[in-house]
Amino acid sequence: MVKALFLTLSVLIAAASAQVTGPGTPVCHGNETFTHCGPCDGFCTNLHPTCEVECDAGCLCNPGYVRDSEGHCIKVEDCPVQCGANEELNTCYNACEDPKCIASAPGDLCPIPVECVPGCACKRGFVRDPSGKCVKPAACPIAPTTDCSTLVCLTPGGCAMVQPLVCLTPVGTACPLVPQCVNENQCLYTRCPRGFQCILKEVPCDTLSCDPVAQCVPIV
Repeated sequence: MVKALFLTLSVLIAAASAQVTGPGTPVCHGNETFTHCGPCDGFCTNLHPTCEVECDAGCLCNPGYVRDSEGHCIKVEDCPVQCGANEELNTCYNACEDPKCIASAPGDLCPIPVECVPGCACKRGFVRDPSGKCVKPAACPIAPTTDCSTLVCLTPGGCAMVQPLVCLTPVGTACPLVPQCVNENQCLYTRCPRGFQCILKEVPCDTLSCDPVAQCVPIV
């Protein structure tokens, strides 16, 4: 009698479950949940894809999970790292330690990560350029020279700071001086009145040996 009652109860529970689930509802696998309307799944190769439809119905990955190459839902941090050109996988990657075209300032220290995170480091002999690509040091963009300390000149006048003929700064702002190799620095023997200073100003020139001229301008 008890056994028959248990069987009857099991049948009723199964029937009730079938009514809630509904016919044709797919059986979801690990880390999936059936959703009538949800965003499309992300992938290890594309975490935030553009959905073709506004609403997807079916077994979708749970929050924090994406699909791997085999279609399984796995945690984002468990996705295999795919490195780019001239990069290699580093199981404990620290982006701060990656060699770069523009070196860090002296005294700058790299923070120590709390835990190891895999990432893509530049291969030996390569450095990371400003766009994030790993390139040979010779392929690094040349940084603009801002003063005479880094410009080597073989001209008689050496290096001097010159106001360019065309200034690209906004109207109302001072035009910055740029380092330039000159044959003669006229400011070395130009006296300016009190409250003025001498600067070299680039002038239109038809020859390659035309030097900037000295000009007294107010000290600001």
